[in-house]
Amino acid sequence: MIRLRFVVAVLSFALTPWPSFASQAPADQARDALVAVLREREARLVAAIADKDREELAQLIWPEFTFPQQPGLDRDAWIQDILRLCGGGRTEIHDLNVEPSQNSAIATASVTIHLDPACQPPRTSSLVTDVWVMRDGEWRLLLRYLGPSPMPDANAPAVVEIKPSSPEFAGSAELSLLLTSGNIETQSVGFGSELRWQRGQWRMVAKSAIVRTTTAGQIRARSINVEVREARALRPSLDLTGRVLYQRDLFAGMLHRYGGDVGMGVRFSYRGHSLETSLAAGSTREIRLTGNDGSFPIASLALHYRWAVNASMSVTDDATVTNSLIEFNNWRVENTASVAASLVRPFQLKLSFASKYLRKPVPGFERTDTVLSAAVVARF
Repeated sequence: MIRLRFVVAVLSFALTPWPSFASQAPADQARDALVAVLREREARLVAAIADKDREELAQLIWPEFTFPQQPGLDRDAWIQDILRLCGGGRTEIHDLNVEPSQNSAIATASVTIHLDPACQPPRTSSLVTDVWVMRDGEWRLLLRYLGPSPMPDANAPAVVEIKPSSPEFAGSAELSLLLTSGNIETQSVGFGSELRWQRGQWRMVAKSAIVRTTTAGQIRARSINVEVREARALRPSLDLTGRVLYQRDLFAGMLHRYGGDVGMGVRFSYRGHSLETSLAAGSTREIRLTGNDGSFPIASLALHYRWAVNASMSVTDDATVTNSLIEFNNWRVENTASVAASLVRPFQLKLSFASKYLRKPVPGFERTDTVLSAAVVARF
């Protein structure tokens, strides 16, 4: 306890700005409003830990977050430790105290997480010290320290109980536009969306992309791509995966393509890098403009990579290889790489390059299609 108080005192001294004759302490009303914001952030953090909500934890923590106790952990490693916790559920916060300064704050509280009865122990209690830092108007966690929880006091304030939150959603929508005039008038419009959901061990990602090209006011070609991926964590880094998709790609002569597969996947993360890979089997049906239609079983290998370069920039790459289990030279590769940089919240500027390669294309069409696009993305 003495060590923890010493750490809190040092952090308070280091993070509190030096007084000056030109500045005055903030008004009590402004301070109370700031404390309320930080208390809400602390409650969201504790609920996300109880729910094992990876996306919510990533939104509440700065990329350079540190958990300094042995062994020292960075953000990704600490989140992985949270996801490995046995069970999860009702959470209680005792004696939450917030001490804010100009752009930082220290929150201390006794936190109890009630786990599943089968877990050993069935609940955990700790004295938590969190350091919150504000950048660009947003508060996120920068450092966390855990100490032994003191015995509850009969005169302690009432317990704040946080039940597991309802399913959390996050997503984005993007729009790209290309116009040409003069000898030929063309218009290409691209729209994309992504919806993510996570609750406990379950995760879902739904993506859609539409591209339409017109020449002199006449629709020349269009493509539609819809994909839904579902995953259930069996172990901290092992998932059971499922996927369904629909494609309509007139650029490549594909009227309709339906498919689905199930398989197993593994996840890795290290210092801002994350990689998800899955191997699955399923079936697909293709209806083509020319040539023979067909239905056949498939095997697929999917890779999803993300690199959080810093708080405002990220790099992603999604690749899928699909092969017929009947005709082994009938395979395709689809890949989309992108770089996104934050503008004014919640907008981003995104540059992406998508490519498709069909080993056996529709008769009369090329094997390879590529799309280079720049888009404005709104995140929510």
